[in-house]
Amino acid sequence: PLELRSPAPVAVARAVISTALSWGRTSFALGVWLGFVCLLRPGEICLLKKEDVRLVTSQFRPREFRRLGVLILQKPKTGKVGAWKQHVLIEEAPLLTVLALFLSLLEAGEALWPFTQATFANRVAAVLDFLGCPNLFPPAGLRAGGATHIWQVLRNFGLLRLKGRLLNVRSL
Repeated sequence: PLELRSPAPVAVARAVISTALSWGRTSFALGVWLGFVCLLRPGEICLLKKEDVRLVTSQFRPREFRRLGVLILQKPKTGKVGAWKQHVLIEEAPLLTVLALFLSLLEAGEALWPFTQATFANRVAAVLDFLGCPNLFPPAGLRAGGATHIWQVLRNFGLLRLKGRLLNVRSL
C-alpha cells in the first residue's frame, strides 16, 4: 500500500534548523533548510557538493536585484526520465547568507553533508525528540512540507511544479 510522508510543518522545520545551528551542526541545518526550501529529496540533500551551489556575487548583480543562488542536482531521482542534471533556484536571503559563509569553509569537492542518508535521518529524529515531537516527520517530509508551505503562501501551481521538478501532475 502507498504510504504518504508526513509533511514537515514550517514552524517545526524552523525549530529543527535553529536547534541544529545552536548545537553547531551547520551542515545538518543547511541540509534541512535546503531540503525544505528547495523541495529536495533526502538522497539529493546527501549528494550535494560545494560545486553544486552557485551563488550570484555582488559584482554580477545590480543593487536593485535580489540575491539569488542555484543548486545543481547532479544525480536527481528522476534523472532517468527527466533531465540528467536539474537546477533549483534559491531565493531566501538568510539561507544564502549562511550558505555563503559555510561554503567558504569547504574545500573543493567536499560534500555539504559528509555523512550517510541514514545518519541524516537519525539526526532529524534526534532533534525532533529533543523538541518534544518525536517521529513527527521523516526526512522526506521536508520536501512535502516545503511544497505544502509554498502552496499555502503563494497558491501558484506552476511555481510549485517548477520548484519541485515534478514531471507528473499526479505526484502532487
